[in-house]
Amino acid sequence: MDLARQSRELRFTIVLYLGDLNGGAAAYPILDTMRQWLQNTALEGATPLKMMSERLTDQAAGQWEWQVDVSCVVASVAAEQSPARPRIPLTRFQEEG
Repeated sequence: MDLARQSRELRFTIVLYLGDLNGGAAAYPILDTMRQWLQNTALEGATPLKMMSERLTDQAAGQWEWQVDVSCVVASVAAEQSPARPRIPLTRFQEEG
């Protein structure tokens, strides 16, 4: 009955604003570099980051918006470490005499 420690999945969205796809500050090499930095990066107290998805979310006037989603699992510790357990009421038992 003591479930004071459980696993909890955290998800993060990283938004990149890039001005070029193939030129000087090209988006594709930057995205590859981001993937390499993020994928399997260990966080203290959590599992390594897992790549969930990436997508182009907007493009306007030469500005490209990419979203990269990552997740990890952390231990979630309950505020109440030893919850009270149900007890049989003492009035339920009667002495025979």
